[in-house]
Order: sequence, then structure tokens, then C-alpha cells
Amino acid sequence: MRPRARYAELHAWSNFTFLSGAAHPEELAVHGAELGLQVLALTDRGGLYGAVRFSKAAREQGLAAIIGAELALDDGTPLVLLAVDADGYARLVELISRTQLDAVGILAAARLSARPNHLVCSVAGLVVTRQRPGTAKGFVFLTLEDETGLVNVIVNPQTYERYRRVIRQSAALIVDGVLQQEDGVVHVIARKCRSLDLDGLADGVRARNFH
Repeated sequence: MRPRARYAELHAWSNFTFLSGAAHPEELAVHGAELGLQVLALTDRGGLYGAVRFSKAAREQGLAAIIGAELALDDGTPLVLLAVDADGYARLVELISRTQLDAVGILAAARLSARPNHLVCSVAGLVVTRQRPGTAKGFVFLTLEDETGLVNVIVNPQTYERYRRVIRQSAALIVDGVLQQEDGVVHVIARKCRSLDLDGLADGVRARNFH
């Protein structure tokens, strides 16, 4: 076996970085071990697509794996971010998720209060609570949580019936609707609800349901 080199490669792409990377995440781990590397970082562009596969393969090869990503600043300058621990990985996931949500026009909870009343907008987050009080004439009240805070969502009876299955079964939602601000209270009046795919990040999350 080749002795471990006193060198760590901290910027490697897999084939998930299209047109730049060529090797599968598992192949990177095998090749890194063959070269005698002690540490190898997977830093695909704009996402953590091969992170789980790479980490598993690196463990099998006895190679220390670092997970990161290459992001772009506003002027296009590339910036490589590395997660040194579980907290760093969680923060990196949040940053990438928010970047992707911003790209499709989904607002963060913390930004809603600064937006104009009656704005047509989209919000997204984990479903924290679902409430359908018997005195509310069929209205449903949702609380979504993103990385910046909570979003209150009001679903009228017609919209609820149209999206009942999505609302009841999804651990995370994208809600398209109209922003309503009154006396400092911010709501989104839902017009459409879609399931938000978090690639397993919402596994085990259960909303509190009140009827």
C-alpha cells in the first residue's frame, strides 16, 4: 500500500459538477486512497449532491472526507466553503438551500415584513403546525419554518380542499399566495401549495396538528 502523503486536496469536483468533474464520488474516494492522500474534500459546484455517497466510500477506503461546495459571489467569483463539523455542514445546507430558493423567487421569512402589503409571493419551509379549529369555518392555519424564522399561512376552505393531500402529508411546503400585513402581523394567504423536496432533510420531522 502506498504510504499516506502529507497533502490534503481540498477542492475536488465529481461528475455532479457538469462539464467540469468527470469521476463519480466513489471513484474520487478510491483514487484519493490510491494516491496516498490523508484527506480529500468534495466541493461540487452549487450543491451537496454526492456528499453521502462520497462520505461512505471514503470511510471504506480509510480516507478522511470533508464535505464542501463551490459557490459564486455576486460578481461571479468562485468561493469554496468547507464544513469542518456537523454544525458547519448544517449551515452549509441552509446556505445552499436558501440560494436555490432565492433563485426561484421564494422569500425568506425574515424578509416578509419589509415587503409591501398584498404582494403576490412564494414562501417555503418545514411544516411546524397545522390547525383547523372547529370555529374557523373550514379555514386551516399553517406555520412554516425556514432558516430565518416562522411564516404564518392561512388556507381558505376551497384552497384546502384542492390541496388537502399535499397539505396533510408533506413535511415541508412551498406556498404561493398573497402577503397580508395588519397591525404588525404578517400572513400569507395561500393560493397554491406544493410539496418541498428536501432530499431527506425533513425525515423524522412531524408537525403538530390541532383540530
